[in-house]
Amino acid sequence: MPKKDTFLYDAKRRIERTLRIFFKAQIHKSESGHALSKKLMQQVAEFTLRPGAKRMRGTLVLLGFLANPKKKIDDNILKVAAAYEILHSYLLIHDDIIDRDSMRRGKPTLHRQLMQYAPKSLRNSEKINIGIYSAIIAGDLAADLSQRLILDSNFTSAKKLAALTYIEKILHSTYVGQILDILAVPQALPTIDEQYLRYLLKTAIYSIEAPFLLGALLSNASINKSRFRVFATHVGLAFQLSDDIQNLYSPGLSGRSSDIRTGKVTLLISLALESKKNRSAILRLLKKEQRTAKDIELLRRLIKDSHGYELATKLVEAKYEKAASILGSIHLPHRVSKQFTLLLSLLKSYK
Repeated sequence: MPKKDTFLYDAKRRIERTLRIFFKAQIHKSESGHALSKKLMQQVAEFTLRPGAKRMRGTLVLLGFLANPKKKIDDNILKVAAAYEILHSYLLIHDDIIDRDSMRRGKPTLHRQLMQYAPKSLRNSEKINIGIYSAIIAGDLAADLSQRLILDSNFTSAKKLAALTYIEKILHSTYVGQILDILAVPQALPTIDEQYLRYLLKTAIYSIEAPFLLGALLSNASINKSRFRVFATHVGLAFQLSDDIQNLYSPGLSGRSSDIRTGKVTLLISLALESKKNRSAILRLLKKEQRTAKDIELLRRLIKDSHGYELATKLVEAKYEKAASILGSIHLPHRVSKQFTLLLSLLKSYK
């Protein structure tokens, strides 16, 4: 994150403080119930508050609220921003199960962590199942807590209903994007257009467009929503494609990414396959049940040799540049457009 005197750092700090206060109260309330109630609440809190989270989505809620120049950040919009971060935990917990991931932000994923509650006498496969089943329930709890925190704000009942209705709509599109993600396998290759749709639903709308427009909804901000959606589409695609590249080519991530482990066809892969060069060799590697370190290194070389890497990096740059060029036409208050310019530079630095 940027230096401590910037808006983005301050937003992250205030969102995390709101999360800590909320979880402390919820854990205290759970003490009067079954012992597992408190443990489950503590696990969701620990998962949500793990260091390393950028709080980008919660920050976008705040920026959307500030799109009305008459508004200032207060405890109520901070609760909604924090609620969006808890909503993100809900999706991450379930996503980690789907992708069979074992680590999240430097610690075991929640389904791995919840294996500790399984009786020691059980076989390891049975302990894994208990961890998965428990994490599904923990994810459901996170979704419930997200709604609870929004309802705990002092926005009018009409505003809270509008916010929850909007989130429900966004979640539905995210679920469709997740299914498309699951279906992106080498046995049924998605087209480039299908990949764009998947990235739109799973990343651009949920991570960029929705949190900002949620904040704008709550402040009655008057903005060009159609232009912002175009902006969010470019940013979301660039952000997700950059993540694809990082997962395969960053030394610390390569081979551990669930995309690589499960043989998922990302947009990076699709761009490599478009050239036809090395197509059969790439597909053969993706279809293998297990990929060795040598397989992954070969896959990296084949993608570069087919110009997939070059096409992907150029597309990331082009999308970020297009987003930057659109930003001025949305007619946001200066304090908001300034933060978006900074946010764009930060997102580019993560690639």
